[in-house]
Amino acid sequence: MDSAEASQSATARGLPILAAVVAQPAVLAHLAAPAAVDPLLDPPRSKSVPAILNLLARRGLDPDAMTWLLPQFDALDRALLAWDIVNGSLLKTDGELDAFREFAAEGAPLLGVAGRRGCGPDVVAAIAPRLGDSSRPTGEVLEEAATGRFAAVVELRARGTDLATRARLELPKLREHAQQLARAHFPTLASLQLGILWQAFDDREALLDWVDVLADIGRYDALPSLDRLDSQHRAYVEYRSALAAEDPAAAMAAARVLRTQDDVRALAVRVDVGARTKRTDETARQRLAASADQQSRFVARVDTVARIIAGEAPVAAIDRFLGRFGNDVELWRDLATQADRVSGLAAACETVIARELQWLPHDPSAWQGLALMVGEPVSSAISNELAQRLIAQSTLS
Repeated sequence: MDSAEASQSATARGLPILAAVVAQPAVLAHLAAPAAVDPLLDPPRSKSVPAILNLLARRGLDPDAMTWLLPQFDALDRALLAWDIVNGSLLKTDGELDAFREFAAEGAPLLGVAGRRGCGPDVVAAIAPRLGDSSRPTGEVLEEAATGRFAAVVELRARGTDLATRARLELPKLREHAQQLARAHFPTLASLQLGILWQAFDDREALLDWVDVLADIGRYDALPSLDRLDSQHRAYVEYRSALAAEDPAAAMAAARVLRTQDDVRALAVRVDVGARTKRTDETARQRLAASADQQSRFVARVDTVARIIAGEAPVAAIDRFLGRFGNDVELWRDLATQADRVSGLAAACETVIARELQWLPHDPSAWQGLALMVGEPVSSAISNELAQRLIAQSTLS
């Protein structure tokens, strides 16, 4: 990406400060040597909802893919997906933005404040009654439930004990679909579905996933009650909340509860503490690396940083994470804190971020990565402009 391309890309998305910054030779030098192209950035060979969601997990909320995806969903789901797009993708001001704002406007009255994504308990309670159609024949609803259609499963649950038992058989499939939505950067619809699975079916796994999705987007204010979680999982949530609040004492207090636990989330906390304090818990690190868990963004992020500290090639480790979850500003931030500890890490991050911006100029997390590379005071200026742009996009009144 040369200076003109970078500046034009930022200008087209209503980011004049960023356009001026990337035109500077000192900043452009960070983009001069992009990493090799990741094959996962290429479009899928066939179009289907799962294939497009997998593409979006890697590419972020790519507007081009949305033109095919959104019509595949019902009106309410489409509105919630569009809400995430206007809050999470840097859209061009030449008409691209207007199309998505029109869809998002249908969901905005239910979701409230511009710039805030995700569904906490109050929003779930408001939206859940809108799902399902009690006038439809039970046989028809059963057929749709068997395909994993979320509203049909919720409708079965509302029709009586026998059908609720039948609906419960679909829970793993529904959780998996919600997890895929979250990986594809649609936390609003994902958190709605997981919240309903918890509230309607008392599905504890859905509760844990719901908490993770909200924590991943910083919505600690919207977390459900943790009373039904055991002490181990409460400590995990408290640890993440304390990190977000920049309260190291509270974080360490929560981590101490988990220091002998080996659930994958507990292992991730133990490893994260080791990375932050430079006192590696080698047993936890090895167990986490051997874990097959690929659902939790936090767990995968901690594992990626730990692997790099332990000597794995940074680009390969970063690309493995990006292939599953896409760009993540918290990953770039965690790696930046380790740059003085791992030789060549800063340079490796620069090459990856340069490639990401070349392929994914709509992804705010990639631009946040650039901001972290160039440092202050430019970093704060870029971050503030990105945040204000996303709020402006999602202000629909």
